[in-house]
Amino acid sequence: MQEKTLIIFKFDLDGTLIDGDHPELLFEDKNIDVDQFWREIAEERNDNAFENNTGHYLTRLVDEINYGRMQGLTIEKIKKLGAGISKMFFPGVPEFFTEIQKEFPQCEFRFHLISSGIKPM
Repeated sequence: MQEKTLIIFKFDLDGTLIDGDHPELLFEDKNIDVDQFWREIAEERNDNAFENNTGHYLTRLVDEINYGRMQGLTIEKIKKLGAGISKMFFPGVPEFFTEIQKEFPQCEFRFHLISSGIKPM
């Protein structure tokens, strides 16, 4: 049997495969205004000269979970909300993954997501 050619695709998730940022699913569940959250992050970053955007947003998110409006959030809840990502894909993205595998059966495809977000989602 002939060995398949391995092809690995690496994608950013937010704004590349999905319309928006995946943490928005958490915000919407807790009735947190998504736009306001990101405006606050931008304002704090400018005020504090915080250099790492990702680190800043993740720190703020952890603060919301520990002390703020997201208290009580569990891994199980995050996984459940993560199922909503399928509704966020740009048109044609889910079909792309299926169709490329059908079109090139001689290849083995692996799809890797690169995200500085919430892995269980």
